[in-house]
Amino acid sequence: MKIEKPGVMRSIAIVISIVAIGYFVLVFGRLWQASAFGALATRPVLAATAVACVFALLAHCVAGGAMRAILRAFGRPVSHAAAQAILLTSQFAKYLPGNVGPWIGRPVLAARFGVPVGSTLRSLVYESLLTIAVGGLVGLGLTAVRAFGTGGGIDRELVFIVGCVTLAVLVATQLVPIGERLVSRWLSRTASDDSILGRLLQLKLAMGYGLNFLLAGAGFALIAWALGIDLPLFAAIGGYALAWIAGFVVPGPPAGLGVREAVLIGLMHGSVDAESAAQLVVAHRLATTAADLAGFAIGVWLLRRAGVSRPGGTSAT
Repeated sequence: MKIEKPGVMRSIAIVISIVAIGYFVLVFGRLWQASAFGALATRPVLAATAVACVFALLAHCVAGGAMRAILRAFGRPVSHAAAQAILLTSQFAKYLPGNVGPWIGRPVLAARFGVPVGSTLRSLVYESLLTIAVGGLVGLGLTAVRAFGTGGGIDRELVFIVGCVTLAVLVATQLVPIGERLVSRWLSRTASDDSILGRLLQLKLAMGYGLNFLLAGAGFALIAWALGIDLPLFAAIGGYALAWIAGFVVPGPPAGLGVREAVLIGLMHGSVDAESAAQLVVAHRLATTAADLAGFAIGVWLLRRAGVSRPGGTSAT
């Protein structure tokens, strides 16, 4: 009997979604039973969570600028306000089951600003390739540093972080040409005549995505420190980068819910007790969700200013 691949993949995605969301509910339930939510309501933790939320929102804005630069390189220029409106609104669609919402919502929104669907999809492919490459290298590099130990205080940690991120950006830029060939083959089906991105632009984009992982990891570290967890900054950045990528590439779970938390708790196993690790991942998830909500609200406001209505059902990541 022949098995339809789309049906198999859909079933796998559904199973993964159920398991991942179930894991997050389990972590949340353990905190509830232990009455451990009080620690999240203290002034230091609330302040750190608010800062992490701002960092996450800034990361969205950096991603919006990167998207605008790619579209401009394709000869499809949009204004700064339009780019932010498109990204901030469509990114919230990652909370739809399947984790493919942005791939639907963004092309629809961008088309209302005169950007062809093929160009928007190609931009998403480039963003994904660069983000995964930079994040993976940063995560693996900083996690390896943690395995060998550092010592020497925060100044040495910063040296490791800057060195690792710089190396990741350079290597990721060299790896992208491999992805370009795959992208070109895929684009042959979309009848797109967009040009290949220049190496200098790829380098600038990779630097932007590296900055995003620094912002996200720094927010994660701030919450950890507010909770009294002794988590090195480089470990927070590296661990979050790996966890984010896992949540991004695993099909099914909306916004990587459950997957990201499982990876983070697993990486902290042995150095952070289970209750504190659970408090940390839940607090950071609240921070990023709040940033997504704030970004969505700003995006809708920008769309209304531009006289563009958001597409129903998709632009509600």
